[in-house]
Amino acid sequence: MATNTDIPWLRVSAAVKGFIDRAKRMGLRFRDGALLLGLNLMASLLETFGIVMLLPVFQFVESGGDTAALAEQHEMWGSLIYGFDLLNIEISLYSLLITSFIAVCGRQAFVYLRLFYQASLVQKLERDNRQRAFEMFLNVRNEFYDRTPVGEVVNSMTLELTYAVDTLLKPVLLMQQTIVGIIWTVVLLAMSGPFAMAALLAILCAALTLKQMLNKTFKSGKRVAELNKDVSAFLVERLHSPRLIRLSGTENAEIESASRLVEMQRRSYLDLRLFQARVDTLIEPVAIGICFTLLYFGITTLGLTMAQLGLFLIIALIRLLPVVKEIVRTGQSILGSQGSLVAFDSRLRSMADVAESDGGSEVFEGLTEGIHFQDVVFHYGANTPIVLDGVTLDIQAGKLTALVGPSGAGKSTLIDLLPSLREPISGDVRYDGRSITEFSKKTLRLGIAYAPQTPQLFDVSIGQHIRYGKPGATDAEIREAARLSGAALFIDELPDGYDTFIGEQGARLSGGQRQRLDLARALVRNAPILILDEPTSNLDVDAEERFREALNRIRTETDMTVIVIGHRLSTVRDADQIVIMQDGKIEDVGSHAALMKRDNWYARMTSKQQPGEDNVGFALDVLP
Repeated sequence: MATNTDIPWLRVSAAVKGFIDRAKRMGLRFRDGALLLGLNLMASLLETFGIVMLLPVFQFVESGGDTAALAEQHEMWGSLIYGFDLLNIEISLYSLLITSFIAVCGRQAFVYLRLFYQASLVQKLERDNRQRAFEMFLNVRNEFYDRTPVGEVVNSMTLELTYAVDTLLKPVLLMQQTIVGIIWTVVLLAMSGPFAMAALLAILCAALTLKQMLNKTFKSGKRVAELNKDVSAFLVERLHSPRLIRLSGTENAEIESASRLVEMQRRSYLDLRLFQARVDTLIEPVAIGICFTLLYFGITTLGLTMAQLGLFLIIALIRLLPVVKEIVRTGQSILGSQGSLVAFDSRLRSMADVAESDGGSEVFEGLTEGIHFQDVVFHYGANTPIVLDGVTLDIQAGKLTALVGPSGAGKSTLIDLLPSLREPISGDVRYDGRSITEFSKKTLRLGIAYAPQTPQLFDVSIGQHIRYGKPGATDAEIREAARLSGAALFIDELPDGYDTFIGEQGARLSGGQRQRLDLARALVRNAPILILDEPTSNLDVDAEERFREALNRIRTETDMTVIVIGHRLSTVRDADQIVIMQDGKIEDVGSHAALMKRDNWYARMTSKQQPGEDNVGFALDVLP
């Protein structure tokens, strides 16, 4: 039994409907397409009029300028004489040629308007969709980031978007070309009836014989879109990790992998261009051969006049054949770039499917009592291990709480729940007794400052980076944040001070300087809650000491609630409470002194140090 997909016209109908839906989602309005089509048609109509006017020119010359005889022989001349009389213009070779030339000039004016409007429309669609895609990317749930390589998203917002917009406008061009083809066909039929019909059928048959290559073009276009995505994902990942690759000695392996990918990409592009070139190359000689055959029979059998034969050649070979070629070429181009349109639209829809909600309606204004985790359970999806298993925990306002434990204990996941970057499968997180779901996510996140383990720095000045934490921060607020973080100590020694550019990822700064600068960015917001994710894990002894001094200043000079994921013992031992996590559960909670009196992971790790010494390089993430 045949399904809907087995019936050709239903497949075409579904494809057209899918295209229209994608065009609407990408913001192409009906009036934009209609205006573009209208400009194209006006240019084509004026061109048609200008060329058709050559027939009266030929006839005028053949008749020796006898317009009366021409009016009796050709109905068109009656209309022509009436029009010229209406404009009070004498019919002459000069006036006929000028009329044709004015039509051609008018055509060029409309061509210019069409090109300008089309360029404006393309740039507008690219700008709007790139901006919308970026906005959607910043407002999806974390699960999207977990499963989607950044390179794929970059590819969608750049290369695929360009091809997608180009594909959106090509059907308008295809419609215009089809209408122009119909106009020329009508003109040809009016000239020589059955003879013209035979020529038209011959050209169409030549086009239809290329159906198989058009199908191959569509498949090749999909392959190109897939490889573009793979190459972008590969390059973005490797370009972020040159040091790792070089120190691992894997340069040759990575070069081979890149070479393999780009070679596959080259071949897919080449296949696509070859299919397009074959169609373009084959259709013209086939159609011209058929037209020449018909022309021979027209001269020897039908007795066509030189004027009719001349115009036939102009219309059939110089105008109609190129139009048919453009129709086939445009259709093939649409098939070739359809994969990019589908890929970009799929990316938008995949982000829309995981769009983050705004949360509740309450405004988060600060913390007076504390944060409470009540029997929180979390995992990253079906058939994945439990990451947080019934966590119940209190974090007091205005205190320093440290989270410690081996890698994979669930510390970072627990932190992600605080700004609602992730939502628990069950249980609740409460701020001053109120569920996190009551607060709007925007105001909640404005109330939480965060400094990651690895500072994420843009290539801007020091002052601009600090101000990133609070766009409206004054110079005084920036300097105060730098003082609190300890960054002012090295900033004041720089020749350009706060105007010093730091390089991509802070390349011009040391590890400790980057850490303190990013802490200043977090502090300038003066948020009630500060989260530090393993802030000293990548620092040397001196840098860690300066960071610990900054942390003590924050504790004594502010009333922030500070939460630290601890990697080194020296960073967390002075915390008001230390929370030990193991296998997604809370093993124990207490101060350093209290925990050292009990049998727990923290005490066992501490006991491995030499008596009487602070091993500041000791890592709590090491399994016992």
